[in-house]
Amino acid sequence: MHTVLAVAALSLALGGAPRPQPPDSPNASYYFLLGRYLEGGGKIDDAIVAFKKAIELEPGSAEPRAELAALYARADKPR
Repeated sequence: MHTVLAVAALSLALGGAPRPQPPDSPNASYYFLLGRYLEGGGKIDDAIVAFKKAIELEPGSAEPRAELAALYARADKPR
């Protein structure tokens, strides 16, 4: 998951990224990147769903949980 975060940070630093394309079998990394993409496009509720799916698929990973918490804080939304 750390590599995914580095790629996402780099793409954001370079001015955004195209919508992530689903792999043959979508995984937690896909939903994490999709959540970042959707948030960047202002689709907060859809981003929340994507981050929750990432957490469901990889419950031991802290990154999607942290990103979801940060999204709630940035959006000033209750959980």
